[in-house]
Amino acid sequence: MQELPTPLPLDLQFGAASPMDLPAELRNWIFGDTETQVELTRTFALLDAAKIQGLREQLDASSLTYGCLFQGEAEEELAEVAPWLVELRPGITFTRRLFTKHPDTATSWHLWDSNAAVFLRSSAGLQAVRKHLRRFTRAQDRAGKWYFVRFYDPAVLPGFIESLPDEKRAAFFGPVDAWIAPGARHWLRIAKE
Repeated sequence: MQELPTPLPLDLQFGAASPMDLPAELRNWIFGDTETQVELTRTFALLDAAKIQGLREQLDASSLTYGCLFQGEAEEELAEVAPWLVELRPGITFTRRLFTKHPDTATSWHLWDSNAAVFLRSSAGLQAVRKHLRRFTRAQDRAGKWYFVRFYDPAVLPGFIESLPDEKRAAFFGPVDAWIAPGARHWLRIAKE
């Protein structure tokens, strides 16, 4: 596990000829070192729609590929509070919004303060990663009752991964090479072992 002190978020960048997509300190963690990468590794954000007003509409307006971790009736009924997986790309407005803080924290367009995203890196495509992660959205207790598991919450993910026995941890990672969880004081990067 690696730690990085939490960087300052982007500001609105008014008048910037080439606006940044994310704080420079996060570039290698989020998009990798593009000059030395041999294979294509994708970057995804796993977003909590319960924390982002109008997330589905924002994703619809972006040019990004995305999908809900719920499907069927659960997606129809819970879309506004469900986890959504989106493949991020540099140079896209939605990507920039994830790392931007607006002086008026009530805005739903600048998402730094929403605490609604964890990030992951994988060489697999969106549908393969989505299919894999769907397996972890629910857990059954000993009495047979099902519960939703909010592993995609930045405050939950590091402890969730650390609590898994080795064989379950490997299964949880599956096609994911690394998880990245933001925090108030530091960000954590947890790589597959």
